[in-house]
Amino acid sequence: MSEHGRQDVVPFSWPDAASRLLRSEMALAGVTSAVLARRISELGSRESEASVKNKIHRGTFSLAFFLQAMAALGRAEVPLGRVWPPDTPIGQQLDHPNS
Repeated sequence: MSEHGRQDVVPFSWPDAASRLLRSEMALAGVTSAVLARRISELGSRESEASVKNKIHRGTFSLAFFLQAMAALGRAEVPLGRVWPPDTPIGQQLDHPNS
């Protein structure tokens, strides 16, 4: 709460959402950062456990890295809608933000 009794609103962070999504998919698959790094390396992209941890922590990894991670986790489909707030305008809603 702020000093005036209002709750402070924390702005939505896309990098944090990306990080949470990847970490949740790793947890569902029961895969550690070390295993993920080894599997991604098997796909042809050299990754160490430390580099994987850093990318996930920052949440600013590339789409290519995310796709490699999903392949390494055996995930062909990922429910993206669960990562952003429910009131976030998406798709064509962004063409008419005032409606």
